[in-house]
Amino acid sequence: MKILFIGHQFHAKTLSNRFFLDTLQEFFDVTVALIDPADVDGLAGTAVAADVDLVVLWQMDFLAPVFLARGLRTIVIPMYDGSEQMPDLHWLWAAGGSFINFSRRLDERIRRLGLRTLRLKYFSRPIASAERPVFDTLRVFLWQRRPEQGVNLHLVEKLFGRQITHVHVHDVADDPELETAAYLQPTLKSYELTTSRWLPAKEDYRALMAKCNVYVTPRRTEGIGMGFLEAMGLGMLVVAADAPTHNEYIANWVNGILFNPDAPGEVPISPASAQALAESGWNTVRDGHQQWRAMLPKLIAFIQATPAPRAIEGIDFEALTHGLVRSYLAGLPAYTAYLLNRSDLIMQMSGVDLRGRLGSDGALQPLKPKAPTAPWMASSSTPWLTQNRIDFASDDYAKFLIGDDVVVQDGAVLLDTRSVAIGFRLDVGLGAPTRLTLDAADAALRGPAVSAAADRQICVNLNGWTLGFVNFGIETKSLSLPIPPQVLQHENVLQLLINYDPVNAPGSVGLRRCVFA
Repeated sequence: MKILFIGHQFHAKTLSNRFFLDTLQEFFDVTVALIDPADVDGLAGTAVAADVDLVVLWQMDFLAPVFLARGLRTIVIPMYDGSEQMPDLHWLWAAGGSFINFSRRLDERIRRLGLRTLRLKYFSRPIASAERPVFDTLRVFLWQRRPEQGVNLHLVEKLFGRQITHVHVHDVADDPELETAAYLQPTLKSYELTTSRWLPAKEDYRALMAKCNVYVTPRRTEGIGMGFLEAMGLGMLVVAADAPTHNEYIANWVNGILFNPDAPGEVPISPASAQALAESGWNTVRDGHQQWRAMLPKLIAFIQATPAPRAIEGIDFEALTHGLVRSYLAGLPAYTAYLLNRSDLIMQMSGVDLRGRLGSDGALQPLKPKAPTAPWMASSSTPWLTQNRIDFASDDYAKFLIGDDVVVQDGAVLLDTRSVAIGFRLDVGLGAPTRLTLDAADAALRGPAVSAAADRQICVNLNGWTLGFVNFGIETKSLSLPIPPQVLQHENVLQLLINYDPVNAPGSVGLRRCVFA
């Protein structure tokens, strides 16, 4: 398989995607294009000349429509720190592709929209146990990448005060024009301060880290967090802002320390306690690296099974590329406005009916029951839930279904490539149910080539709140999820979305009833 890997030109310096590229190149024929997003003509030329089987977009998710509209199989790898604020339309426009997520938060959001996604957790190989640092005193390392956002020397002093004996600041800001001298003025005289600038080799950077035993993460959020994962693997105590992806790897005071970046307080800790946390972090990386290696066959299979999107006729691709790039670089409000103006094309490419469901912020509103046209209701109100259940083998199941493309067969609603939405109302004043149980038909999995090992994962969403994910297998008869007390309302919409994989897990799930208890 021939793959075109597209990333930001900045990665040529940071090499933060090197581990993933090495993996791809081990199994595929890979061409790498590290580009400047502002070079619109270069982007358009890259898209036109893409004579490959599949395109991988690393942290360049806004470009996905340029390739998907051409019918090119596309994998999008977004980063939480760059895409956390993107509107739903941003993701829906890439619905024809597949997603690989290194953030649980992003993965859950994209999965909730019914898109094909795979979540990964990367861990580098840790150093040998005997090479870990000594914790006789506390010595802090900080790469000062975003000092203007409060992650600077003054933060280190707030966190540790007079407990530290040495601080090393790697003074290389993400903004090369930022004057950082004001952020390097200590207010305490109880520790030694050293600094460094860009170093000729990574080994020099590692040597400076090796002189310290505490690592303060350089940003409020991360896409993956290669820096702090490396520090954990070096046996350092990692201290990080309580935000993704830090808090997706670090359990507070278990294998590291999390703090509130808006109101950081002092972290009272002895060298002995710091060493114990650092050892737990090192163990996390040791075990995680083995899990990462074991996950690679699933990653390769996911890439190979990426479906081809339908090519869209009549598109001015040059105009599409220019519009995407210019609006994206102009900031989130301009980009959102551009997406809203292209909602008809997004609807055509995603297959999702957006009519009447878009907010001014580009967010997809929950489905609301349509006004009924069938004779089984005398009024236009949403049907009442009777006996706290919806039985698809009954005669009146149709009144609960929202949409005309839902298939009910042999007394079971089929969950396949479609999202099934169910509307109902109940009197929450009489006591709201606390659990939802989904009962499968006798043959839960239907369709050709159904494998006993290939479970189908269903995302269960109630009134815009993800209750969780359930896995139906051949022998699965019933699965249950708790309902938080604030979720149920007078009128409700239950959405069921299948994580459909037509290659590894074909076929649909037959759902017989939904029971609220």
